[in-house]
Amino acid sequence: MPATLTHRAAFLLIYGTPVPGFEPSGPLVGESSLRLAAPFLEVVFDGWTTEQLAAVPLHPGAEGLAALDTDTVPLPRGALALFYELRSAMHGFVMLELLGRLSPVNDHSEELFAGMISRTVSELAALRERC
Repeated sequence: MPATLTHRAAFLLIYGTPVPGFEPSGPLVGESSLRLAAPFLEVVFDGWTTEQLAAVPLHPGAEGLAALDTDTVPLPRGALALFYELRSAMHGFVMLELLGRLSPVNDHSEELFAGMISRTVSELAALRERC
């Protein structure tokens, strides 16, 4: 059984439905969000140089990130957008798995997740070579 399923309640406590009335905004929320993302960020861009990170293109749809205060984000804008796209895909898969929403492939979720991660690693390696 995947570790995520073993710790379903803990994962949902952290990432599940927020407390009614909670508004995820403000500096403390942003700081907490970045702390939670830090281990994933370290894995995604492990070994990348500052120049490679700066060369990651800002994809269509992410142009609004140009307005971000660069002192508050840990990556250049293109790499930041890519990071959140990748994190969202992984997180979305895990949430679907936890909630049993991968039917009729629930019994194959571990292999599907491994395939998704393998493709992501290949795509990141190819991007790194181009940057």
